[in-house]
Amino acid sequence: MSTLEGHCLCGNVTYSVDDGTEPLMTVVCHCTVCQHQTGGPFSVNVVVPETAFHLNGDTVGEYVTTSEETQTPVQRKFCTTCGSPIVAILHAMPGIVAIKAGTLSDTSGVQPTAEIWARSKQPWVETNDDLGVFATGLPAS
Repeated sequence: MSTLEGHCLCGNVTYSVDDGTEPLMTVVCHCTVCQHQTGGPFSVNVVVPETAFHLNGDTVGEYVTTSEETQTPVQRKFCTTCGSPIVAILHAMPGIVAIKAGTLSDTSGVQPTAEIWARSKQPWVETNDDLGVFATGLPAS
C-alpha cells in the first residue's frame, strides 16, 4: 500500500501514518453504531498502530460511544466543520486506531481482510465469503 494519508471532506482535518507502516488489517464493520455514524450500511476501517498515526487540524471533534461487543468506550474523531468521520480509537483494543477508509487520499490499496458484526448487517448487503466473516467482533487472539 502507498503512504497512508488523508483528510476530511473540507480539508481542515488531515492525518498521516508513518512511512513504512503497513495496515494491521482492514475491516468492514456492519455494527449498528458504524451504520449510524456513517449513514451507510457499514464502515470500512484501516487499522494501524496508534503510535504511527498523526492527526492534524483545529476542527477535530470527538464523540465517545460504547462498543456493541465489549461495552467499552470508543472515541470517534471527526471534523467539526464538515462532519466527516476520521478515526475510531477502541479502548478494548489499546494501541490501535481504525481509520475510516473513505478519508484516505489513495484508496487503491485498500483490501478488506475481514467483516465483523455480520449479524447486524442490512439484509440487502452481501458478505464476501472469501474473507473471514464474523457474526460479532473479531475473535480474541
